Formats: sequence, structure tokens, C-alpha cells
Amino acid sequence: MLPIAQILGLPPARADQNVISPECARAALKAGQIKPMTSLLALIQSRYWGEVIEAELRDESGGWVYEFELLSTVSMIMSGTASRMTNNALFNNSGFIFMGLGNDSPTLTNQSGATIVNRATGAIRNLDTFINDSVISNDGAVTNEASTASFIVTANGLMFGSGSFNQSAGVSVVDGVLSQGAITITGGTLKGTGVWNAPVITIGPGATVSPGHSPGTLTMMGEVDFSGILDIEVASPTSFDILKVIGAMKLMPGARIDLTFDAPLSGTNLLFDFLQVIGTIDGFDPAMIFASGGYGDYAAMWNEICSNGVCDLRLALTLNQTQPVPEPGMLALLLPAMGGLGAINWRRRRLDVPPDLLY
Repeated sequence: MLPIAQILGLPPARADQNVISPECARAALKAGQIKPMTSLLALIQSRYWGEVIEAELRDESGGWVYEFELLSTVSMIMSGTASRMTNNALFNNSGFIFMGLGNDSPTLTNQSGATIVNRATGAIRNLDTFINDSVISNDGAVTNEASTASFIVTANGLMFGSGSFNQSAGVSVVDGVLSQGAITITGGTLKGTGVWNAPVITIGPGATVSPGHSPGTLTMMGEVDFSGILDIEVASPTSFDILKVIGAMKLMPGARIDLTFDAPLSGTNLLFDFLQVIGTIDGFDPAMIFASGGYGDYAAMWNEICSNGVCDLRLALTLNQTQPVPEPGMLALLLPAMGGLGAINWRRRRLDVPPDLLY
């Protein structure tokens, strides 16, 4: 039962506690003493999950009181706590598994041996920290939907099924396997060294893909429609992030590739095949590449490498000089002397997951 007189600010009424008849309720509504049922139902449905199956209007000493009985569709609400599932199974048939309120930092860990089953009409909504170290079977919807949200699939973790994974904000770290019927990322960051698999993986303009853990390789299997930011860290000529796509790669207008060089490199014509596509590629433009912290003179080209009947199209960045791009503070001194040498693209963009969330 949900008494809501204080929420609605209802006026005082008679002192008895009898349930009001429909005739008296209509008279009270006409006199402006109570609010219409339609507005109350809209308020209830905006604040609570469930179906209203009974409503009563009572006349109590504190005023008019509506009582609503709800049939809840909530399977689990996690708020302000840390929980772990071990050697158990959680089945969500048609309700919500709701992780957090976005401000209280709960953590749910699906530990080794446990299983979460989300049916076709079920939903898992994450606003804080969800760690999967075991198995999630999802035929419904899983969403990462707050800047505070971290959805983590460890190296031992697996999420599979015909459902969907959607992220509008936050961070998803996949070191295991996340395989779904559809994957849509409209915001936030993807990280990790695991595998994302779906018939279509959509990376929207507000999303960033940052492979590895300084550095590392992230794999996507399926058609990848990419209009976000690919954030590549280059630690050395032999150590750099790699995005590997097995399928069709479509680079949409507005997509960009940010390269961050951790330190000056020595030598010339150094090769970095940081985007490897086993399949087809469409839409690439060298103007999509922006470098910071390293070199300004480079050539971008596609190389085709075939082995055992499999051809791998690789986007290669060849550095043609060994002098690093000046730091931003030096540009003010150098630009007057550069004359018509052209502009230097400068941008540094990093978004890392706190180390305590990764292990």
C-alpha cells in the first residue's frame, strides 16, 4: 500500500477512517477537495514500477488519503549497497534489474559459477557498477545509461543472447565476450581487450572507442557503423592500441581517429597498423586522423596483407620524420615564423576507467 497524502498535499477532511463511497468521492472532486484519479495515476506511474490493481479513498484524521495497491514488475533494485552472486541463478522474466540511482555507487558482481538470465521482455538498467565475472544470458535489453555507470565483463565473463546492449553514457570494459543481437553505443567509452559481437555494432557520434588497457587490442565482429572517436595510444613503435574488425567497417562522416604518442620516437618510416579490418572498409579519409604528443608529418594508407587465404586490410600510419609536434605552449612562439606552412591539428583526448574497477 502506498499512502501519498503528504506527497500530493491533500487538504484536511473529517476524522473518521471509513472508505469513501464513489458518490462522496465525486462530490469531493466537484468541490475541489481532492485531485482527479487520472492525475494521481500519472504521478504514481512516474515514481513507481508496477501496475495499479486497486485504489481507495479514505477520510482520515490527517486529511483525504488515497491508497494504491501495485503489482510490482521489479525483479531487483540495487541502491546504496554492494552485492555478489555466487553459484546461483537469477531469472528476470519481464521486470527490471535496476542498478543504482546514479549517485550512491552500488556494485553488483556476478561471480564465477553464477548466472543471470534476462528474458525477452526483461531489462537490466545500470547507473553505477555492474561486474560480470561469469555468465549473463540476455534476450531482453541491457543498458548503461549514466555518466557514473561502469559495465564490466572480465576476462572470465560472457554475455550472450539475442537481446540488445545499449550505452548512452558511462564506460563499458569488455575483457571477455559480449555477444548480442544488436549493440548500440551513442555515448560514453568502450575499453578492454575482449570481443564485441553483433550483426550490427553502431558507434554513434557521442561515443569513444579506446582499445586495451594502455595499450591493447579490442575486437569487434560484425558490421561496424562508426561515427564516433577511435582513441589510439602509441607507447612505442612496437606497442600501441589496435582495433580489429572482423566484418564490414563503415566510417561515417564525422568519425575521427585520435592518436596520442606517449613519448618521442626515433627512426623514420615507422609503421603502426592500429586499425585492422578483416573484411571490407568504406568511408575512410586521411583527414579523419588527428595526432597529438608526437609527429605532425605522416602518411595514412591502406595495406592488404594476405595469409592462408585470408586478406587483412590494415590502416597504416607511416611517420616520415622524427621531430615531435611542439607542445601547445610553444605554438604561440612558433606560429608567427611558420608563415604558410599550414595548420597543426592538436587534440588530446583520454578517458580511463579507475584501476579499482578493472580488477
